[in-house]
Amino acid sequence: MGAPFNPSSVVPIGIGALILWRFYSRARRMVGRQHLSNVRPWITVCVLPVLAVLLAIASITQPLSPLALAAGIVVGVGLGVYGLRKTRFEKTPQGLFYTPNAHLGIALSLLLLACACAVQLSFQARFEAAQEFTERHAMLTRLEAKMRADKPGRAAVGAPPAAFLDASTQGLAGAQLQAYLAQVAGAQHGSLISSGLDPAKREDPSDTIRLQAVVEVSSTALQAMLHQLESGTPYVLVEALAVQPAGAAMGRPAEDPLLRAAISVRAFWRKGTT
Repeated sequence: MGAPFNPSSVVPIGIGALILWRFYSRARRMVGRQHLSNVRPWITVCVLPVLAVLLAIASITQPLSPLALAAGIVVGVGLGVYGLRKTRFEKTPQGLFYTPNAHLGIALSLLLLACACAVQLSFQARFEAAQEFTERHAMLTRLEAKMRADKPGRAAVGAPPAAFLDASTQGLAGAQLQAYLAQVAGAQHGSLISSGLDPAKREDPSDTIRLQAVVEVSSTALQAMLHQLESGTPYVLVEALAVQPAGAAMGRPAEDPLLRAAISVRAFWRKGTT
């Protein structure tokens, strides 16, 4: 049976089509003789500053984004002034025409294409990662529901002893879960920034331990960390994940940035003598 259609996959395709269309229309205006519109330059002058302000407001919480935006504006203004000096203007009976510098137009077109491809790949990677995480979470939820159905009121009865946190009290079990999460993060060269126990929900069995934590770890290491949590022992269910770039990401490769991840997890404990 083929894989079911995922509506979210339409978004990267639509973004890619939009980027290609904008690249084609922009490349046409960068190369060859063009008619000078009386309206288009004023629209550009009005819209682009507003767009820059909106982007600055949206990225103000990210330490490096405003700096990157400012650098892009400076470089863009410099290229615009240079391109304006290299552009040849003509006044004819048919109207005003301009001919951009061909070499500069081709170079900017290639730069635009490279940026468009990078954006498309980034969106595609984000959608695939989100889809994979959703599928894994759904699988763990089904397994948990099956284990509860085998014997209600007690989770994962048929699981091996190593699947549970072994502690004499629920507080000690929570401390074990915090230590285990710090160990998994450390094994991936990450760091546990903060952690704290969450109160159990009404529908949770009495042996449930909930924990919220914030870790700093690279993108590749985060995937390995989540895999270890969900496939290793003790059994840990990752219920929520929120990721944003870390403030100390400067100097790291773009393909493996440093991330700050907020994770909500759930585990089970059995009363022991530890």
